Amino acid sequence: MDNTNELLFKFKEHLSVLNRSPATIEAYTEHAGHFFKSITGSDIRQITTRMTEDYIAGLYDYRTIEGRPYKIGTICVKVRSIKRFFEFLEKANIIFVDPAEFITEPRQEKERIKTTLTSKEAGKILDQPNLGTLAGIRDRGILEVFYSTGIRLNELCSLTIYDADLQGGMIRVNKGKGSKDRVVPMGKHAVKFLREYITRVRPVFTKKNRSNRHLFAD
Repeated sequence: MDNTNELLFKFKEHLSVLNRSPATIEAYTEHAGHFFKSITGSDIRQITTRMTEDYIAGLYDYRTIEGRPYKIGTICVKVRSIKRFFEFLEKANIIFVDPAEFITEPRQEKERIKTTLTSKEAGKILDQPNLGTLAGIRDRGILEVFYSTGIRLNELCSLTIYDADLQGGMIRVNKGKGSKDRVVPMGKHAVKFLREYITRVRPVFTKKNRSNRHLFAD
C-alpha cells in the first residue's frame, strides 16, 4: 500500500493532467494531506464516512491563532479537496468504496457578509453592464466575481490570468488581508461570465500588449 505522501504526490500529478490551476493543485493537495495526517494510524482503505464526517464537523469548531473560526468558503474548499482526493483514489483502484461520495459541501449562504442590499437590488446592479459590448461583458464579470467571492477591490485589481481556475470554480487571492494567500470558491454565474470574458473579451483588450497578465484588462 502506498504511503500518504506518495498518494498525495500522485494526486497532484492527477490534478496537473486535468489542467487544474497551480492554486487549485496546491490547495487541494494541502487540505487533503492535512485531513489524512489528522486521522493518525488509519489505513486509507479503512477510513469511513463517519470518520470523514467527524473531521468535517471539527472544522466548524476550529479556531485560528487569532481566535477566529473558519469561514464557510474555507470549509467548502477543504471538503471539496477531500472529495476530489477520494474520487482519485477510487478511480485509481486504491480504494474500492468512496467514503465521501455522499458528503456535500456546506451551503455558503450560512456565512453571508452583512449587506444593505436586497437580492433584488443586487440583481439590478449586476444587470447594469451592457452585455452587447465587450466592456459590458468584462464589467459584468467583475461584478459577478465581487458578488460571488466578497473579495476586496485591491485584491481584485491584483488578480492575474493565472489566478482564475474556471474548471475548479475558484479564484486565488495573492497577498490578501494579513498578507496571506488564499483560495476562494466562485458561484456558477461568476464562472459563466468570467469564462465569457476570458474567451471573447480579454484577447481583444490585450491585443496590443500580450505581456499583460492582469485578469481584468481595459
